[in-house]
Amino acid sequence: ISPMDKMLQQISRILSYALRHHPEEFGIILDEEGWVLTNDLLNAIKKNHPALRWIDSATLRLIQQQNDKPRFEMIEGSIRARYGHSLAQLRIRMIPQKPPVVLYHGTTEKAILQIRQTGLQPQQRHYVHLSADIQTARLVGKRRAKSPHIVVINASDAFQAGIQFYKCNDTIWLSDSIPPLYLGDL
Repeated sequence: ISPMDKMLQQISRILSYALRHHPEEFGIILDEEGWVLTNDLLNAIKKNHPALRWIDSATLRLIQQQNDKPRFEMIEGSIRARYGHSLAQLRIRMIPQKPPVVLYHGTTEKAILQIRQTGLQPQQRHYVHLSADIQTARLVGKRRAKSPHIVVINASDAFQAGIQFYKCNDTIWLSDSIPPLYLGDL
């Protein structure tokens, strides 16, 4: 991985932190849909990270375009994180879509016991994060466990029962809580 790619990954993490979790630490205020003026965000990043004084809107667009899982949206001089928010006052409205027959969720062995009892819950986020394929679920699960447990979600039946699903991109789906009835093991 090139030094520039490493730098773009670092900036992407900063963007996620500011737009998903702690805008107050950057002195920015997100609107009810999670949007902030791009220039306000850039100024806040430059103030909090002086080594990044060189970044501009083109840098943000490059991060947006190069990311295999588009995490950010930029429209008419504003930017927001597309998903993954932990802010209580913010819940990005999404349009429900019919999911694939099966989706996956990577988790820890410790968490699987609770999941079997109560189902998949958003925890500190607004939605449950799901993967369209086993490989992505495994990568997500490896953030918290060396050998993640893969939960198989019968998304088709859950959707038929009224559980809402939202497509973020080709590999990431979000949902409301999913009861144990629709969950299985790989």
